[in-house]
Amino acid sequence: MTSSTTSCAGIPQPEKPLNNHPSMKTNTPSIASEQLAVERKNFRLDLKENDRGRYLQITETVAAFPRSNTIVIPSSGLVEFRRKLDALIVADTTNPSTQD
Repeated sequence: MTSSTTSCAGIPQPEKPLNNHPSMKTNTPSIASEQLAVERKNFRLDLKENDRGRYLQITETVAAFPRSNTIVIPSSGLVEFRRKLDALIVADTTNPSTQD
């Protein structure tokens, strides 16, 4: 059993950051990769595989900051992830921005 700490909201928090999980190893070779830059952010999309299966790793970096953020989506969820993303793109293009 692993120990954990408790946040002020009473929710157990792992002692080690989640990005230390073995599935997040950066030395796993990519099956396919894509990169894109949006404003001041850079995104790298890597299709990878480990002993648990294939997954999409999305890494966001901002030039002004020395760290990055990464999320991992198991390949079994990619189609549903794309459906949700497509729905958000439609919502963005059909609803006027309140920032203008």
